[in-house]
Amino acid sequence: MLWIGYVFGDFIRSITGWEHQWILMLVLLLTGLRLLIKAFRSSAEESAFDLRNVRVLLFVAFALGMNTLIVGTGLSFINQERSHSFLIFSIASLSLSVLGLILGKKYGKYEFGNKFELLGGFILCGIGLKIALQLLGVI
Repeated sequence: MLWIGYVFGDFIRSITGWEHQWILMLVLLLTGLRLLIKAFRSSAEESAFDLRNVRVLLFVAFALGMNTLIVGTGLSFINQERSHSFLIFSIASLSLSVLGLILGKKYGKYEFGNKFELLGGFILCGIGLKIALQLLGVI
């Protein structure tokens, strides 16, 4: 899915000629805002999934695949070697997935739910704002 997103992003960029920094800033801000809104609107129990149900597991797998597709699209707008980006993303994704499994097993059901969504939202919005300020020449 990462590669498919990369090819899709190259296709969009070739058709539209959009600048990659503005697209990246917009995607980061919108994703961060979505995470913040979700964290404030729902409790940790509401956002938990029962992964023993096959239908739920398939839905979560599909959603993660869509996230990977979006990341691949975003990577196509960054001027960096493709194989290097894919390797870094794959290692980070695997490491964070294993860390999530370990923390989830150790700390129980709903210890950190919305706190990590808040943290992720603030980080993404912060990076997006930094890029926007750089593009506008403020910093």
